[in-house]
Amino acid sequence: MNTGQPHTTELEARALSLVRDGTRVLDDVSFAARPGEVYALLGGNGAGKSTTLLTFLGFLQPSGGEVLVGGRPVAEDVEAARARIAYLPEAASLYGHLDAYENLAYFLDLAGRQRPDRYRDCPRGLRCPGGCVGMMWRIAREEWRLWARSRIVLLAGITLGVLVVLTSILTAQRIAGEAERRAARQASAEATFLAQPDRHPHRMVHYGHYAFRTPPPLAAFDPGVDAVTGQSIFLEGHRQNTAMFADPRAGADLGGFAPLTPANLFQLLLPMLLIVIGHGVLLRERESGTLAVLLAQGQSGLRLTGGKALALAGVAGVFLLPLAGQSLAARRR
Repeated sequence: MNTGQPHTTELEARALSLVRDGTRVLDDVSFAARPGEVYALLGGNGAGKSTTLLTFLGFLQPSGGEVLVGGRPVAEDVEAARARIAYLPEAASLYGHLDAYENLAYFLDLAGRQRPDRYRDCPRGLRCPGGCVGMMWRIAREEWRLWARSRIVLLAGITLGVLVVLTSILTAQRIAGEAERRAARQASAEATFLAQPDRHPHRMVHYGHYAFRTPPPLAAFDPGVDAVTGQSIFLEGHRQNTAMFADPRAGADLGGFAPLTPANLFQLLLPMLLIVIGHGVLLRERESGTLAVLLAQGQSGLRLTGGKALALAGVAGVFLLPLAGQSLAARRR
């Protein structure tokens, strides 16, 4: 069907050929589709119809000849070619956690297309800013929405969050009690040292004096190695003593394991959570059939990978916010 549009080609194949696994799939295929025309590729199963279209999207590289989109060879700029094409595969796969509007809005954003007027003012979803960073941010937001609607991920995140809160409270109470005990011992040692009778300063130095280490502000997150290395030191003239009075419970807690602290949880459980939610972020797209659709919107594999990595970094950042706040509070002290 010709509507009288200028005879500039939108899609063009020139002597296109393709060999896969030793079999010639396409052989000297040439055609041109102009704006305003409806052009159909007809043929039986295995004739090469889908294969021909995949070459225009850059998913398959021709063995001979070339394909052009908008008069420009696809090989020169694959992403630009994909941005000019609306591609719907035979087995179109959509995201099951999104409704019809959300699927449409997501693919329009990735393609850089303007949303229809009736969807533009919908309160759900935000417009995607342009550029590589904007696209990665849009992909990360969609990943967060998937995890937020997954019961398994929510259960794992809530469990980790509750454990972090409980261990933080218990560790803070334990450190506060330890700080009070050390302060009382330090005051007692000071009183004992000052209660000595008048004597020569050299003899006073040999008499010695105890110094107790005060727990640092971040000890509520990670008590450190006090329980192993000791909490006090005996200061004596002409001698270099080592720390002493290690907590005897250090080797007995939890059957020889260290007591559970927020630092332990971040070292053990947070990486496990990231592995659980992130091990299949790209494989899932391929298995569900949405990877080809995403790439067909003009997005590169690098942007997809960057968006997924940004989503994982965002989850890690949420759990690290309390630590950052505690660090800032410790600096102000």
